[in-house]
Amino acid sequence: MARARKAKSVAVIGYGSQGRAIALNLRDSGFDVVVGLRPRSKSRRRAQRDRVAVATVPKAVAGADIVCFAFPDHLHARVFERSIAPSLRPQATLWFLHATSVHFKLLTPPRTCDVVLVAPHAPGNAVRDEYLTPAVLNDSKVTAIAREIGAAIGGAERVIAPPPLTGSEDAAFFWQRVPGCYAFLGAAPTDGRPVVPIHNPKFDLDEAAL
Repeated sequence: MARARKAKSVAVIGYGSQGRAIALNLRDSGFDVVVGLRPRSKSRRRAQRDRVAVATVPKAVAGADIVCFAFPDHLHARVFERSIAPSLRPQATLWFLHATSVHFKLLTPPRTCDVVLVAPHAPGNAVRDEYLTPAVLNDSKVTAIAREIGAAIGGAERVIAPPPLTGSEDAAFFWQRVPGCYAFLGAAPTDGRPVVPIHNPKFDLDEAAL
């Protein structure tokens, strides 16, 4: 898993599915993380079991460079007005997981604060699992062999390098011990459509490549 340099303190407000995954991934990447929760929140005990620092929302926000809105959108305006805005650092960054609150102007971020949208495209448990799963890295020597075979059976012009992706977790664990190459056969449309992997709902077998 990647390790980021420890530079920013992050207050993750909320500890539900997404909040927990984000807090744990940030912590394991070297960030200074504190979870902001209501004093009687049922999530406090879970966060403490995970060995994540917990504080009230105002206290968590007061010490943070980045404030992550990891709680339901319909509560953003109320919590922001009562517990976040009064404690914000002047140059803090507000991090949203959805654009609803800002787009529909449910709240107005201070002009001195930056606003970012970083939206994990998966449920919280999947965000955590993906972080803990090693990435699939093709071995250069084996990849060269695979490209040679592909060119021989399908034509060199049909052998392409798609964008980096995580092919599958089982291959990732296997290749930690044995070099390998993850390749797709018959997934290279030549009519301008993007290359998508198998199991993707947009995958379409390319008969010409076969």
